[in-house]
Amino acid sequence: MLVTKEFSFAMGHRLPNYDGLCRRNHGHEYLLHVTVKGEVSTSVGDPKEGMVVDFADLKTLVKDFIDKKLDHCSMIYEEDTILKNALLEVQEGKGVTVVPFIPTAENMAEWVFNNLSDLISDNLGVELYSVKLWETPTSYVEFKASEYKNN
Repeated sequence: MLVTKEFSFAMGHRLPNYDGLCRRNHGHEYLLHVTVKGEVSTSVGDPKEGMVVDFADLKTLVKDFIDKKLDHCSMIYEEDTILKNALLEVQEGKGVTVVPFIPTAENMAEWVFNNLSDLISDNLGVELYSVKLWETPTSYVEFKASEYKNN
């Protein structure tokens, strides 16, 4: 069975090689769906009887990751040295997530998946099935377990 929890966060980024407005540093209010896969517990008397995963446990785990790495942060490509150095200096390294890829929605969804996969399986005993990341209310990308590369 699949179980999904929704999260939102505000984050800035830029696409340094893009030939349009997204080349500028800008931000979005992102929406993230985290979907896990597992079996419904049939352990009689267990507090989680009838559940795949407790929504509260999933929320706590994922929200902690979002708060540390994404929410009210700037995601910067490590080769974008001008912006990276400026933000690291101005923000004293706080709220800056430096990544080895251009922070497109596609790359971000894969990165989020890779970062959450083991965290969820190790702590909640379910498999991360997919993440959907909305960059705007009408545009999202989805990364599924079948595409997992363990980067």
